Amino acid sequence: MAPYIYGRRNLIHIMDLRETLRGLLRAQNFLYHVSAEGSQILWCGTKRQVKGVIHDAGQRTGMPVVTERWIGGTLTTSR
Repeated sequence: MAPYIYGRRNLIHIMDLRETLRGLLRAQNFLYHVSAEGSQILWCGTKRQVKGVIHDAGQRTGMPVVTERWIGGTLTTSR
């Protein structure tokens, strides 16, 4: 995380907003290209504060969402 930390005050790390913005723009570009190829993007956010945002993003993009309890191994466990 060192490249993304601007500094530290009173034992609190301060994030470098320039690096954060660069990362968000890279993520936006990646997701744009993934969806342009016709692939699905799973929006996942189970905390109370983000459920509405995740649900709205899923509706706007027509992609699947998970806003309730995530069951471990749903994507990673193979049969």
